[in-house]
Amino acid sequence: MKAQFIRSINDAEHIYTYYFEPGSTLRYIAGQFLEFHIAHENPDDRGQKRWFTLSSSPTESHIAITTKIDPKKPSSFKKKLHSLKPGDSIDISEAMGDFVLPKDDSTKLVFIAGGIGVTPFRSMITWISQKHATRSIQLIYLAQSQDQVAFTEELSQPFVELHVLSDGKRHTALDLEKIIGEIKTKHIYVSGPEPMAKALATDFKSMGLNRYQIVTDYFPGYESI
Repeated sequence: MKAQFIRSINDAEHIYTYYFEPGSTLRYIAGQFLEFHIAHENPDDRGQKRWFTLSSSPTESHIAITTKIDPKKPSSFKKKLHSLKPGDSIDISEAMGDFVLPKDDSTKLVFIAGGIGVTPFRSMITWISQKHATRSIQLIYLAQSQDQVAFTEELSQPFVELHVLSDGKRHTALDLEKIIGEIKTKHIYVSGPEPMAKALATDFKSMGLNRYQIVTDYFPGYESI
């Protein structure tokens, strides 16, 4: 499917959101991802395709992705993404993925975002807000610094208990349990760099959570928040 680039916004330090208009109706659930194909000359070894979790909500008029651009050594893909002009056309796939809200809206949720891993949570929380739905959410947002915290307005909703830890440290599940409180009755969603997401999932399982209570979304290519 073709999609037309609309505009970009600088949300935080080195973090940008890119808006697109799909060529036909794109149906997706908050938290799902797409494959983006941006053709460009002399691609590096990471190629011309990337998977991105949508930061937009299905209730919004355009689709959007949010990513971090390395100011010192961006990939050829991200250079091309950042240089798109309004009206430029790219290719996108259909939506995929099961990192989505549970159907039971009484489920108590804990969202743990590592850096740019906040994107699916921005999508979910915006969807809940615009649908006037009811959820109970604790969101722990881990960031390298306060300058790299995005979407604070969208995330600050009455149904969200927001905790921003912008010290750049690696926080363990035991650290986060002090914020979460009783964890055994909650479902924990972890989104961020693969090493962080895997480590936290392992730790939470060792603390007695069942496999179905932990949902992860890995962001390949990122080693830290």
